[in-house]
Amino acid sequence: ISLGDVTNCQDNAYLLADTAHLRVGNRVSIAHQAVIENSVVGDFTFFGFRSRVRNSVIGPGCMVMHSTTVEGVTLPPRRITPAGATITTQEAADALPELGEPQEQFHSEVLSVNEEFAGAYSRFYHEAGAAALVGVGPNPPTSFNPRPVQPTLGDGVRLAEMVRIVGDVRLGDRCRVNQRTALRADEGTPIIVGRNARIGGRVTFHALLGTSVTVGNSAWIGDECVLHGPLQVGHNLVCEDGAILFRASVEDHVTIRSGATVIGDILLREGAIVPEGAVIETQAQADALPTR
Repeated sequence: ISLGDVTNCQDNAYLLADTAHLRVGNRVSIAHQAVIENSVVGDFTFFGFRSRVRNSVIGPGCMVMHSTTVEGVTLPPRRITPAGATITTQEAADALPELGEPQEQFHSEVLSVNEEFAGAYSRFYHEAGAAALVGVGPNPPTSFNPRPVQPTLGDGVRLAEMVRIVGDVRLGDRCRVNQRTALRADEGTPIIVGRNARIGGRVTFHALLGTSVTVGNSAWIGDECVLHGPLQVGHNLVCEDGAILFRASVEDHVTIRSGATVIGDILLREGAIVPEGAVIETQAQADALPTR
């Protein structure tokens, strides 16, 4: 496995080279829960939340968006996949649209933030040792988040092994967090989770620069989910395994079924049920969802 310069692998990303060399170029972003196996990745590429790439060649400047699967193909340079797409034929790969300037600007901003993180976390390591990079602790000072803040854990909170909690994270009373979950308030801040939450394993909470995550009381969040700010969630959320919530507002008693993806400036109304594997990107799609 080889990674180029100014490349970032975010929380719970998974890289595998078991049948071929995995080569990742320069200025690449591999976002939370992305999986890349036995592939060649060009410069300035982006992989969204829970994207899956296997045995492929990803041309320079491509964006493989959230919940997309790419397998056994070559993506031409500067192509973008739809969220939730499955690209397994060369014909489908060749038909993908070209990347636009707004998407390139977004990726440049992601790279800039993560390049600063590399320096900030390295300084933390040299000043405080490896203990500063595991468990529960403050965020490293950066230009966009200069004040270190210690997480706040309510009464009766239980954390499993290898849980990572960084910065202005506020966990309510009696929350339980399973193994390898990350709650990182080092970019967007704060991250607030109400009381009695049950959070599964390999879940990622994070937020874009200048945004936050708020989840109400009694949330039930399955394994390998991504909850990313800007995000505002009410009480009694049920988020089954492998779901993504990003940029949305969510009212009370909403259920996100396994593998569903909700991304965009949309409102999920009270009692809405997002079907298994669905991709919700518009308000019209959200308004058409079944409810309790």
